[in-house]
Amino acid sequence: RVEGDVNPIRLNSTSAAVFSGMVKEKARELGIAATGITEVNQDYAYKDKSIPGKYAISLAMEMDKDKVNLAPGPEAEEEYWRVYYELGEANVKLAEFIREMGYPAYAHHPLGTGRLLMIPFAITSGIALLGRLGLAMAPKMGPRMRLACVTTDLPLAVDPAAPVSHRAECCDQCLACYKACPAQAIAKELTIERGVERYILDWQRCRSYSNYHNGCGICLKVCPYDKVMEKSSLG
Repeated sequence: RVEGDVNPIRLNSTSAAVFSGMVKEKARELGIAATGITEVNQDYAYKDKSIPGKYAISLAMEMDKDKVNLAPGPEAEEEYWRVYYELGEANVKLAEFIREMGYPAYAHHPLGTGRLLMIPFAITSGIALLGRLGLAMAPKMGPRMRLACVTTDLPLAVDPAAPVSHRAECCDQCLACYKACPAQAIAKELTIERGVERYILDWQRCRSYSNYHNGCGICLKVCPYDKVMEKSSLG
């Protein structure tokens, strides 16, 4: 379902903005909380892979805050997987919508189809920044979201990226996730990785702890980013 037949009768428009509006409206109908459009950057592809299409449509779906706040526990774990499933369905349906307009579209499923990194596209499209906890964060959702992406040749209008930084700079003053992480997987100090300034998450520690305890999500629960952004202009 990630790539399928394209309608041979192409819908034509003189405006990429019109197509972008149609795509974003469809995404909202499918339950997407934030949609951003940028050009495909092959630097964001997995090693030895290529990304089809000229434009990337980043999609974010929010997790229920009350259920995330029950982490660690089965209710929070079920919420993570519910959003993965519903976002995956929305992702596939948006690609089908574009193919029906007569343009190729590839659905990069949130559980992974092995072609691209979701977070760089979300940042470049302007819907998120990178947080200390190693996840994308948005002002109203914090890190309580999952990402997917559709790439396509449909002519689209590109959204402006974040104006200042690729990362949430308020994380420099906040240590909430660092202090709360039971696996000690979240870094305290900034570092440079492949030319990018960021906080490095120790995924081995994170995943090992989560697997052993049947889930975690404590960092999502304690992150105050959505509250901070209500009161501040910090990214």
